Amino acid sequence: MERRYVLVGLVVIALAVTFMVYGIVVASDRIVGTALSVSVIGIVFIIAGFGYSEPTEDMLKHYIEDLDAVLVRLIEDMGIPSKHKLKLCYEKKTFYFSSKDIECNNIVVGIGTAKNIPYVGISAENILKFVMHSVGVGDLIDKLRNIFIETAMVCRGISVTREDSLISIEFIDLTNIGFNYIKMPVNPLRLYVLAVIAHHFEQNVEIVTEIVSQESYKVTLRLEGTKYG
Repeated sequence: MERRYVLVGLVVIALAVTFMVYGIVVASDRIVGTALSVSVIGIVFIIAGFGYSEPTEDMLKHYIEDLDAVLVRLIEDMGIPSKHKLKLCYEKKTFYFSSKDIECNNIVVGIGTAKNIPYVGISAENILKFVMHSVGVGDLIDKLRNIFIETAMVCRGISVTREDSLISIEFIDLTNIGFNYIKMPVNPLRLYVLAVIAHHFEQNVEIVTEIVSQESYKVTLRLEGTKYG
């Protein structure tokens, strides 16, 4: 079984739900149709995870490229800049993209505004469940290695440092899979880093900075608010 395709499939389905909500709100049959198609793609990813073959991998690359194009257009239409905020609201089990910080109490899944700030909210429920069942209990570094080295195979080493509420994670010696992910606007690496950290600490968490080099990807995150566990 190729669990990395299950990992990506869950991201795709979460995005499809967001597109569908937006399409219904703006009464666009075209967007709803696209969302339904994208959800099928997510299911294909998951099925491929249980029956992996090389031709399937090539086919799925084209699907994820198309998905990226749709998400980029959606974010641009919402007026959200390319260097946007990305946070996981743990209690609400929702990721959101926005131009400025928004309190998690004001976030829902879908497309909306909070205090005149536009955002895109994506369900994190299935991704958090996947992380919970995949990593079990243990140290943070062990959980990160389980997801990103053993399951997703995006790198060959991981280092973690923490200073108060800031946590820095460096993915060392990226594989081709890892480089392909960080080039994507959706970037499953970002979503799953947030999910692993939020699951481990049971808190809201946001991405503060990202640094990409020739061989590594370093992301710094901030824990926020109350512990919900």
